[in-house]
Amino acid sequence: MSSNLKVTLSNNSTSKKFILTAGVDSLATDGWDKDLEGISYPTVFPPNTFMAYLETIDSSQVNEDGSKYYDYLWLDKDLKVVPADIDKFHKRYKVVFNWGLGTVVSVTWNNNQIDKHIDSAFVVDAFDGLVFKHNMRDTNSFDIKNDGIRFFYIDVYFSKIPLSVSDVNSNQIELYPNPTSGFINLNNYDEIKSIKLFDINGVDLSENIKMNINNMIDVSFIQSGLYFLEITFLNDRKIYKNFTKCN
Repeated sequence: MSSNLKVTLSNNSTSKKFILTAGVDSLATDGWDKDLEGISYPTVFPPNTFMAYLETIDSSQVNEDGSKYYDYLWLDKDLKVVPADIDKFHKRYKVVFNWGLGTVVSVTWNNNQIDKHIDSAFVVDAFDGLVFKHNMRDTNSFDIKNDGIRFFYIDVYFSKIPLSVSDVNSNQIELYPNPTSGFINLNNYDEIKSIKLFDINGVDLSENIKMNINNMIDVSFIQSGLYFLEITFLNDRKIYKNFTKCN
């Protein structure tokens, strides 16, 4: 399996653009795969220079005693490992950028070319959506004008079974409010057979969720963070929707 999406970062002080690729590949490892991932940037950049890259952790290195040690990598293409034992999974990518002399960082992508192995994808700030959060299928760009922001995340929900065009567009379900402090609602309960709750690490928390008489889902018991719902329809098709729990 190989699946990825591309984002382009530009700055209003220079014509230089950085095209970054976030994805998964069956041949990827936990380190830098030179033949797959391309450029590995140096750790120090010239001052006042606009730069953008994907920051990840290399967990493939081993000490002399056989123990692992971890180091950072700065890449233009971050391909993560495909889990062997599950069909649907989440990966988070960290996009870091240096402002240079600019005042606006523009982030763009082609939402008409999102891979069919991607159930959903979001760009989200360091606070899990408190400043900005964009569904990458619903829009194709946004601007960052706050120079206190130096990085953001791309959350991608992959499926080994590719979606058809009708799967992407049918039975659209939206969660609200999102972020939430206690309850979430769905805009459409028709044809839903079951709902499961998972944290960002894939831990199943479903046994604790409750639904009140107004069909609102009580998530007040979970800690702040990013979560997703697995929604199964009567025809056994599944979709995944993420939300942020805040205090």
